[in-house]
Amino acid sequence: MLDAGGQGRVLTLNQAGIQFTAEHVTLSEGVAQEGGAVALLADARLVLRDVLLTRNRATLRGGGALLATAGRLELVRTRVSENSATAAAAIDLSGKVKARAVALLVADNNVAANIDGPVRLSGQARLDLVASTIAYNSGSAVVLE
Repeated sequence: MLDAGGQGRVLTLNQAGIQFTAEHVTLSEGVAQEGGAVALLADARLVLRDVLLTRNRATLRGGGALLATAGRLELVRTRVSENSATAAAAIDLSGKVKARAVALLVADNNVAANIDGPVRLSGQARLDLVASTIAYNSGSAVVLE
């Protein structure tokens, strides 16, 4: 378990060329203005396999659990639950990020005032969603801007 104890983000990738894989781990109690647990901010590659992202919070914008603005993101058998934000309570994808999710579960996330959903795509972001479930969240399921 990687627990930020409410003192900041759990994981930040902000250097081009980095390749990072997390497997069989829980990322929790992260707090940031956006991307409470994880932020992928550069042309890097991030793989989360059999990971639980839970009880994270974005205080200003979106991505209660995860924010990605660049690079490549793979979510495999990952669960994103009990996260919160003012927008995109679970996952916020923007910029030129290319993401692929296989057997992803996004459930029980809370967005302020139900004006957004747990997952948001904007800009040139791309998400391939395969055999995944988005359910029991506040707001819409997926917001495309």
